[in-house]
Amino acid sequence: MLLGEPPRSAGDLHFRLFGIPVRVHPYFWLVAVMLGLGPDSQLSDILIWVVAVVISILIHELGHALLMRAYGLWPWITLTGFGGLASADPAGAQRIGTAGNVLISFAGPAAQFVLVAGLAAALKALGYSITLDTSGIVPLVYPGEPVASWGVSMLLIYLMTASVSWAVLNLIPVYPLDGGQIARDLFLAASPRNGITRSLILSIVAAVAVAVVALSNGSKVLALMAGLLAYSNYAALQAYRNQRGW
Repeated sequence: MLLGEPPRSAGDLHFRLFGIPVRVHPYFWLVAVMLGLGPDSQLSDILIWVVAVVISILIHELGHALLMRAYGLWPWITLTGFGGLASADPAGAQRIGTAGNVLISFAGPAAQFVLVAGLAAALKALGYSITLDTSGIVPLVYPGEPVASWGVSMLLIYLMTASVSWAVLNLIPVYPLDGGQIARDLFLAASPRNGITRSLILSIVAAVAVAVVALSNGSKVLALMAGLLAYSNYAALQAYRNQRGW
């Protein structure tokens, strides 16, 4: 998940998945298309990419939401221009405690890892090889041999690539990414007085580091997102310190 839940708009798409309300903000489609654009991209490539992104992020957020529901919460999912988020009544988070909140935060990336592992196992069972490319800023996954259908092959490549990349990025300890929420819960458990401050400082450092690495690898979109997160955490830290009179 990234940033907060956007205001409702006339262009929102609403549906339910496993009984969980889902809202898709128009900016989600815009950003998904932008991320799929390339110098040689054709309309068919972009459409397949958008389908893969929708499936991948929905599975990620379902990982959070289904575990929330298992803990007795009533979750909902929102897909935004910055990814997605699974939300529930904040009072419920206090009720389930640190361990429950950490598990819920980890459930999103875990769901994507399980998806990729399942697809990889199925492809290997059908005689295809799987390659994990970690040479770039984010891991990429490719089926080694093309499947019969070009569209299915591209969907698998995009789905596995988006899932691995999004899961790994979300585990970086930058709030409000899943890794940042896990870090905050652990900091608060260790020091209720200083946990928020320490988690925000860690978020700023980690976000700046990601931005630097992304720029060095030519990933301007990721660098911009990391920069926005660094700034939002810095602003939150200043507001929190002012509120506490520091």
